[in-house]
Amino acid sequence: MALAIWTAANTAQLDGRARVDPYATIRADLATTTSYVASSHVATTGFRRVAVLIKVTWVDSTSTEWYVEWSMDGTTWYRSINVSPSAGTNTITVNSQTHVSAASVNLTDSFDVEAPFMRVNIKKTGGVGADTAEIIAVALAL
Repeated sequence: MALAIWTAANTAQLDGRARVDPYATIRADLATTTSYVASSHVATTGFRRVAVLIKVTWVDSTSTEWYVEWSMDGTTWYRSINVSPSAGTNTITVNSQTHVSAASVNLTDSFDVEAPFMRVNIKKTGGVGADTAEIIAVALAL
């Protein structure tokens, strides 16, 4: 996928100071499939956190699943991991999110920036209808 450009910016007040949070649509409102599909990616250099806004239009799927990937060069991608310590052993699993719903929904998730580029992979489980998802990335200028 192509590099998405930070297009416009929201202006917000934080402790009496104005701040500008640029955003970019990294996945247009397209049909989801039962296989993960990567969004366009955005450059995250200079930001400490990135939020993703996911608009799911539900038809008949069982769930929507997504995960974030990071890249140093915009070509080779790495997934974030979860570490679960137990009795002196760390179990490492790749990070993913699942939302189970029987209705359309707007979701948000945010992440510490881990590399210069970020993208989101998304899929649906179950159902044969035309569920869709749009993803907007917001760079939080902290």
